[in-house]
Amino acid sequence: MSSKAFVCLEKKMHEVELISLNFKSFKESILVIINTNKDGNDETKNSTHHFKIVDNNGQEITNDQQLKSAFETQPVFFFIHFIHSFVYYYFSFFYLFESLKLNKKNR
Repeated sequence: MSSKAFVCLEKKMHEVELISLNFKSFKESILVIINTNKDGNDETKNSTHHFKIVDNNGQEITNDQQLKSAFETQPVFFFIHFIHSFVYYYFSFFYLFESLKLNKKNR
């Protein structure tokens, strides 16, 4: 028996059908949604996503048991929140700054 849930990502609602209540396969389904281009095709983008999954009650879902508990309340909604790492932004800024310095130096 499959289970259906709604996933809210960036103000858009997506319907997900799960064959089993397995967190790993659920997370893979979410990655497919995240990586699907705006055109609707399944070509994945070349980026790494850090996100957390939250249920109707604001409980973060991190394992099979929490996923199963989320399905005790109907309808089932999950909300995807991207985690923006300070370290990622720091190194991105540092790389950009160093690239600009090299470009000025080579002129």
